Formats: sequence, C-alpha cells, structure tokens
Amino acid sequence: MKVSNKDVNVSNYVVLNSGPSAHPARFRANYDQPRRPTSVQLSWEAVPEEQRNGVITGYVLVVTAVTGNDIISNTTALRPSLFLYQVTGLMIDTVYNVSLAARTSVGVGPAAYVLVSTVRLGNKMDPHILFKFCYIRCCIQFF
Repeated sequence: MKVSNKDVNVSNYVVLNSGPSAHPARFRANYDQPRRPTSVQLSWEAVPEEQRNGVITGYVLVVTAVTGNDIISNTTALRPSLFLYQVTGLMIDTVYNVSLAARTSVGVGPAAYVLVSTVRLGNKMDPHILFKFCYIRCCIQFF
C-alpha cells in the first residue's frame, strides 16, 4: 500500500483526561498563619501507580481568583518530583479556586481542587480553607 502526503495528517496536541485517570491524592492547602496570611503551602501525593497511564511528566497548577468583575488566573507547570508548593502574593479578602492535575506525555488527567480564602473576619486576618473537593468542575456555592 502506498501512502501519500495527502493521506497523513499528524498534529502535536494534548487531550484533557487522556493521561492519568485519577487526580493527585490528598491535595491540601496549609496556611502559615498568622505570619504570612497572604501565602499558602499546597501539598499532595502522586497519582496511584495503577491510574497513571504512563509516566508522570509534571503537574499543572491553576490558581484562580474572582475579584469584582475580574477573573485572575495563573497557571504553573511543576516538576513531577515536587509534592509541596508555596503560593505567595495572595490578595487580602479574596477567595481562590486552586486546582492541580497530573500530566503524562499523552495528556492531562482530572484535577483535584481546594478553595482557599484570605477573607478577614472582624479586625484580624483569619485565612481559612472554605471547602475541599475533587471532581467538581462547576456549581460552587459560597457560604
């Protein structure tokens, strides 16, 4: 069988959820309070080996804040050997949606999520985690 250039179209792309079939385990936000109320340390464990669907090549961290009419989002690529990450420069009186997903050479898996708040209660800063969840991609209700 002869193959011509017209018969083959190769693209280089990454397909969501074609990589790992599970999110990073035990994704947590730990505050260094009261010394640094505008930073949070994230920690997690690797995707279970049987759900990696290949070699983990890194993690995709997305920190998103909604402030008034603005949505501010920052995406960071993390090394595969990293299981702690310090997010700094958080704005006061803001709620953040933080997601973390593992990546392989063929795609990005599902994300684990945590909501982080730097909202002041009364006259003092009291950052706290509002709600932690996995697999929920929409319909977040704030209390």
